[in-house]
Amino acid sequence: MGESVVVAGRRTQVERRQTAEERILEAALELIAEVGASKITLEDVGKRAGYSRGLPAHYFGNKEGLIVNLINEVIPRFRRLHFRGPRPTQGLARVISGVDAYVRGAGDDAPEYKAFQILMTDAIAPTKNDALRASLLASNEHALRSLEFHIRAGVEKGEIDADVNVRGAAIVILGAMRGTVEQFFLDPEKYAIEIWREQFLSVIERALESPARAREAKRA
Repeated sequence: MGESVVVAGRRTQVERRQTAEERILEAALELIAEVGASKITLEDVGKRAGYSRGLPAHYFGNKEGLIVNLINEVIPRFRRLHFRGPRPTQGLARVISGVDAYVRGAGDDAPEYKAFQILMTDAIAPTKNDALRASLLASNEHALRSLEFHIRAGVEKGEIDADVNVRGAAIVILGAMRGTVEQFFLDPEKYAIEIWREQFLSVIERALESPARAREAKRA
């Protein structure tokens, strides 16, 4: 009986800590999306989460530790947002639909998108935080491998030019996606997604498609 009470008490304490960590990470996500990673402090995050200024430091050690934990939380959420909804199985259509989902998602006002974009951009600067850099590099490689897989599938199906440099194309597409979305975040009205979305998708499709597919499209 006494043991059950202790176990129950421990479980409640674990649950309270989990709730606090989730609220702190959510607060950090919101603040990064609002003002950027370089400007937030643990005190700001604690206040936004509704806790003391010292609780984020108690749980995560320092700002770098908090951001590493945030990245490990944000990346899966970002991917769930990106890959929601039905998609073509593979090939050129899957590449184009993936790019389309990415740029459409940026317009949904989800803090995950903007925070992820900011953190990836910040990672360009030299950092001593190896864990932070490793998390972002792993995320980048995951995105590139996915693009490479579908580009290769498109080549095998005869939809994508067999002479395409698969790795190079994946790097260029991923960079174009992030760079174009960055302009949107810079000024959502001036660089509104509806202004450039169809042109952007068309440019990528034309750059990848095989000569035979291009000829068929002209005849059609």
